[in-house]
Formats: sequence, C-alpha cells, structure tokens
Amino acid sequence: KRMNDLVKNLLLALVIGLVMMTVYQSFSGKMGAGASVKEVEYSKFIDDIYNSVFVIGLRRVARQVMEVDYRVVDGAVNLTGLATLLGGEGLKYLETGRAQFYALIIFGAVLGLVVVFGVT
Repeated sequence: KRMNDLVKNLLLALVIGLVMMTVYQSFSGKMGAGASVKEVEYSKFIDDIYNSVFVIGLRRVARQVMEVDYRVVDGAVNLTGLATLLGGEGLKYLETGRAQFYALIIFGAVLGLVVVFGVT
C-alpha cells in the first residue's frame, strides 16, 4: 500500500512537472524579441504577486515567529535561570544546619506552588 502511494505521488509530480514545463516553454517562446506588451505585463503581474504573497509575506511571518521566540521562549528560559540563581543565593544565607528548618522551607515551597497553581 505504501509503495502504491509513493508511485501515485511520483506520477502526479511528474505530470505536474511536465505541465509546468510545457507552460514555461510556451511562454518563453512568446517572450522573445517580438513579445507583446500584454504578455510581458502578465508575466510581471505573476512576479509581483509571487513577490508580495510569498517573499514579503513569509518574511513578515518569519519576523513575527522570531519575535515570539526571542520574547517568550528565551524570556522563559532566562526567567528560570534567574529564579534558580536567586533561589540558590537566598538559601545560601539561610543555612542553619537544622533539619527542621530545611523541612519548613520545603513545606513552604510546596505550599506556595499549590497556592499558585491551585488544586483541582
């Protein structure tokens, strides 16, 4: 079954390629020295549509995706690193050597997470 799908897709791609080559040949034959103004304008029109939709449009989408990556993803990673650094530095000064105090800190952290994320 997978081989049949592969063969069908290859044949479809071959037919599309042949049709596109035929269309290109017919346009390139007409676009010689005696090409009419209408044919040249149509060709430029297609180029303008391609440029405005695909080139400029995809550049805008890529720029927006890059902004989301820079602001959201990198911001979350940097915030996690900062929280770890500040938490470690803060706990460094709270060392007392008493196990009850460490258990109280862990209990407080778990209680804080429960309050922040809520229990459902």
